[in-house]
Amino acid sequence: HFWTGVYTVIKTNFGRGWANRNELEFFKHKGEDGFDLVHMELKIEASFFENKKTPEQYVLLFKTTNLDTPFSKRNVEARDFKFADCNDFHWLVDEKPLKFISEKYSNHEGKDLVDTVETFKVVLSKSQFETLATATTVECKICETTFVFNKKHFWSLRWVMERAKELRAPKGTASEK
Repeated sequence: HFWTGVYTVIKTNFGRGWANRNELEFFKHKGEDGFDLVHMELKIEASFFENKKTPEQYVLLFKTTNLDTPFSKRNVEARDFKFADCNDFHWLVDEKPLKFISEKYSNHEGKDLVDTVETFKVVLSKSQFETLATATTVECKICETTFVFNKKHFWSLRWVMERAKELRAPKGTASEK
């Protein structure tokens, strides 16, 4: 079984903050202007394996969000998926392309627009993740939709990177808290 030997998984969640917005929601430009939302949020997961033969794996999950307003559509159709016909994922990390191990697009049609989601799962190696976490700028583009990482995204990436360093440190070292 794939998960045999996993000893630790570090995760960030899709937490809800003020006005039911996710703290890791993306904006088109730097800053947090509520009219500049892309309606996409981030979840980060790092997996560490006991056997040490399987390398660390870092997953970034980009998930679309749909607001529930009195004007939201209540019935959903396949044509409501924004990225079904075009889901090319590109990013510039400190103005350079960053390769990743894999990327997969998927979608789920829920009972209404709010429960309907599209996801991009991007898998990174340890060195790719560290490049991302230590960057100063990250710009993403999925077809015609562009967005940037802000300080909360970088804080979350660096928090996961620090937790990973702590897990790799030998037991009883000064870096252990």
